Amino acid sequence: MSFRGEMQRLDPASGRPAPYLGGLSAADLAVSADGRWLAWVAFPEATLWRSRADGSDRLQLTVPPLSVNLPRFSPDGAASCSSAVPRGRRQLDPGRVRDRRRS
Repeated sequence: MSFRGEMQRLDPASGRPAPYLGGLSAADLAVSADGRWLAWVAFPEATLWRSRADGSDRLQLTVPPLSVNLPRFSPDGAASCSSAVPRGRRQLDPGRVRDRRRS
């Protein structure tokens, strides 16, 4: 990812960074252990999203005023979790978001 938060991948042919998933504005990308799922924090909204690695089945998992960071997948890929803070608060509340529609 670049400083702007644009999701990028390394283009194998050119060896240069190229936009990934349409140059999605995101931070804190996580990849499931099997490589099939992605989770990220939309920038600047700080909302948690997930999709398949090819960008399909994109789903927003949180909404403001919750501000999310550091998404992670469980080892079996069945759940994602992240650190979340209600906007305006200074202490962290660990949050767990389970997406039951995943297959």
